[in-house]
Amino acid sequence: MNKKYSVFVSSTYEDLKEERQEVVNALLQMDCFPVGMEYFNASDQSQWDVIKSLIDECDYYVLIIAGRYGSVEPKSGKSYTQLEYEYARSIGVPTIAFLYNNPENLPNKDVEKEHVDELNSFKEEVKKHMVKYWNSPTNLSGQVVLSLNQLFKTHKRIGWIRADEKSSAEQNKELLRLREENEKLQKKIHLIEENAPEGTEYLCQGEDEFEIHVSGSFEFFTNENFVYKMTWNEICRVILPHLVSSCWENEMKESMENYICDKYPNFSKININDYSFQIIKIQLMALGLMTMVSSTKSKSNLALWTLTKYGHNMLLRLNALRRYEEITR
Repeated sequence: MNKKYSVFVSSTYEDLKEERQEVVNALLQMDCFPVGMEYFNASDQSQWDVIKSLIDECDYYVLIIAGRYGSVEPKSGKSYTQLEYEYARSIGVPTIAFLYNNPENLPNKDVEKEHVDELNSFKEEVKKHMVKYWNSPTNLSGQVVLSLNQLFKTHKRIGWIRADEKSSAEQNKELLRLREENEKLQKKIHLIEENAPEGTEYLCQGEDEFEIHVSGSFEFFTNENFVYKMTWNEICRVILPHLVSSCWENEMKESMENYICDKYPNFSKININDYSFQIIKIQLMALGLMTMVSSTKSKSNLALWTLTKYGHNMLLRLNALRRYEEITR
């Protein structure tokens, strides 16, 4: 981003017109915004209030001192130049002062006559902080450029940027934040999907048994009703493999009936009570093991079901072959 800085230029005016202009030109070449009282019209505010508001908005402060003390503010008895410098330092604006190196060579008209002590005292105060010396307008502008470039590195400020650049930067920052937030959410979703839903620890599962009401028949003989007990792990081992590529509800029921029928050679057919099967279906949903593929129904009005990610993990844990496990069919 191309950042620009505003620099307040403070000095006495009449004796340093040429020097100020050199500094302003140098600041413009540095893509800085020079700020000084000569650039502003009269205001309804007091002169000092206007000056303070301008310094408040500036990034850096440059003070130029030669042989004059400047106009004095009535209440404080200090020159506006000194008040500006002290105010800039008090609010934390990085400041740098440039003192004329040979005041004895100044023309008589540019030498202080009335406030000599105040000027000398001000210079001594300024020398306690960052100070550079100059001896000509060109030399001054060069010193300002070098010193400010160093100050930009050591005392970074907010500065100013084009509105469109700021907008683009803010948008990029917001996109990055949203991307990071999305990645975190995706990780949370992935973690949730691959683990048991919250609260399922209170539900029947694992080696808990469930009584399935069934009826067995052999060709034309009368049906025999009885209860067949299965653990939920056993039920999962039977049903979940059929859901790998999704299956219809009636196919889930048939897989359970065929499994039970294999345990009773005397029966040619087993029918699971509809209520028992609905309980099984609801429990598998509540445990987060299966989900409906869509609201699409078959001609027989039965739903299509498939495994959840957690259901897929459960299937692998229950049905995958283990080392040294006896394989039976």
